[in-house]
Amino acid sequence: YEDADQRSAVEQLTGTTADSATRWQITLALLTSDNARLLRDLTGPYRVRVYRFSDQTTRIADLAKPGDVDEFVSALRRLSPAGSQTRPGAALRHVLDQFRGTPLAAVIVLSDGVTTTGPADSLAEAVATDEAPPVFAVGLGSPAAP
Repeated sequence: YEDADQRSAVEQLTGTTADSATRWQITLALLTSDNARLLRDLTGPYRVRVYRFSDQTTRIADLAKPGDVDEFVSALRRLSPAGSQTRPGAALRHVLDQFRGTPLAAVIVLSDGVTTTGPADSLAEAVATDEAPPVFAVGLGSPAAP
């Protein structure tokens, strides 16, 4: 991380150096820090559905109430990042198709933003409709090439 504030934030969040923190460590820390406060805050007013994506998109949790968060955090800690591709656009289209006709408050995507299958699989293309809910993309990892 070239930006000192970003380095400091990653180090404070993960408890390790910014250079050694993986995207998965950052994701886990973001979702589980402060007793999973982010997830608990979201499950108060909203029903949260959590998906993982790579070459496929799979629902891994349905958080309807704050009590569901503890079980999810335990399961999340057992996951490992694996997959042969990163297809954020296809993942978002899959989720939006599943909820077609159902109003969504928003979609939050945690990703490094790198699409490994080409530009046609971008998040922008997936939400370029009037019916799409707000999409908040949270970029994880250093923007510098490895």
